[in-house]
Amino acid sequence: MRDLIRRRLGKELGLSTVQLYLSRWGLTPQKPLSRATQRSDAAIARWLDQEYPKIARRAKREKALIFWGDETGISNQDQVGRGYAPKGQPPVVRRTAKTLSASMISAVNNRGLMRFMCFKGALNANLFIAFLRRLIEGRRVSCS
Repeated sequence: MRDLIRRRLGKELGLSTVQLYLSRWGLTPQKPLSRATQRSDAAIARWLDQEYPKIARRAKREKALIFWGDETGISNQDQVGRGYAPKGQPPVVRRTAKTLSASMISAVNNRGLMRFMCFKGALNANLFIAFLRRLIEGRRVSCS
């Protein structure tokens, strides 16, 4: 921000001054969200306005639940959080050198009902079908 102000306005502001202004304007330092370059906000809005209501009406008619799904991987090697230390002496976090990882697929509905399945390696068609079967079985159990 400081560089942008200097380039665009020719004004030199101190770092603490820029931080003070940003804070007053309700801005805080945050980790940015990743968005795919192929993402189309217009297509998403159109789907939500036109297609999703049809799906929701059908689900209501059939007494079905709609789940929203995602898949992720987790590892003990991820760098998370920040640490503070004197300048030039980065903090050291001790951890095992052995890499441990797992994958998870999960689904949640609009009322907060969540289902998940953990597995090793990458998601493939067989694992996805197994997860969908578990979702269906879970629905039957919750209705009986």
